[in-house]
Amino acid sequence: MCVRTAVRPPTGVPHIQIFRSTDIPVRPADPATFVGPAHMQPLASSDAGTPVHVYRVQFEAGGRTNWHTH
Repeated sequence: MCVRTAVRPPTGVPHIQIFRSTDIPVRPADPATFVGPAHMQPLASSDAGTPVHVYRVQFEAGGRTNWHTH
């Protein structure tokens, strides 16, 4: 489970959003970003303000991150 807390303007009251990883399926990782067998599962995502995306990546034997830029 991943929990994200943010302050919601203008009230200043915290807004908590809970993401349950069991609700999100695991999928093959993007071959442009990973080399070899790897799987990824999105854990949290928000495009409000600064976009943020959090993933759990599982590498199998021979899998690794490919050289890339953000």
